[in-house]
Amino acid sequence: MHRLKNADNTVRCVDIAQSLGISKPSVHSMIKLLSNMELVQKENYGVVYLTEKGLETAERYSRGYDFMLGCLDEVLSDENSISSSVCMLLSSLTEEKLSLL
Repeated sequence: MHRLKNADNTVRCVDIAQSLGISKPSVHSMIKLLSNMELVQKENYGVVYLTEKGLETAERYSRGYDFMLGCLDEVLSDENSISSSVCMLLSSLTEEKLSLL
């Protein structure tokens, strides 16, 4: 969401689904979970925006993603598989470990 957001800090659910290659119902479930965590708010017509807490969290993960992608890109060449591997690794890190990146 962080990388897809528009100038007004919003993103459409359909754009998230298309970007991730998943169904709109899957995105809806994900958005509901993130909303319960107070990371996003959903408006009418499928428009979603990051809350302040969500934006801070997204920026931390984005920095970690960029750092890890840069490190792995030096030794591996297939950026698509590196990208998904970095995402999986980041999702397993605690907030404390993420802040060290």
